[in-house]
Amino acid sequence: MNEQLHFYHVEGFAMADVNPSEDPMKVEKAILSIFYPEADVTIIKEASRILVSFKGIKTLKKMQEQARVRRVRATLRRLLYLGLRENSSTIMLNRQALTNGVIALCEDRRESPLGPVYLKITVDNFNAFVDWIAPVIR
Repeated sequence: MNEQLHFYHVEGFAMADVNPSEDPMKVEKAILSIFYPEADVTIIKEASRILVSFKGIKTLKKMQEQARVRRVRATLRRLLYLGLRENSSTIMLNRQALTNGVIALCEDRRESPLGPVYLKITVDNFNAFVDWIAPVIR
C-alpha cells in the first residue's frame, strides 16, 4: 500500500434501504462484506435503512483487491469520477453480489433488484485515492 495515503483523510458510509420482505441482518451482513472484519466501521440501524460509516484508507483495502482480481479497475475509476461532487464520490454496489462477498459495481440502480448499496467516499486528495484504489494499468 502506498504509505503516503495514510496522511490523507478518508471516510464515508455504505447505505442500503431494507425492504419489508428482507431480513435486516442479511442486509447488514451484505453491507459489511465490503470491508474486512477488522475494519474500523460503525453500524447505524434505522427503521428501514442500514448505514455503515467508515474511516481510514485501510477500510477500503478489500475493494481495492477485488477491483484488481476481478479486473474492474477501469470501471471503478470511471464510476468514481462520474459520481464525484467536490471531494466525495458515490457509487452503487450490487446487493445480491455482496451477500456472496463479491463487490460488484452497478451503473444503474435497476442492476440490483432489491436496490443497490450506496457507497459514499470522502477524501481530501481524490485523484491520489483513485490512483490507489484503481490504478491505471498500461
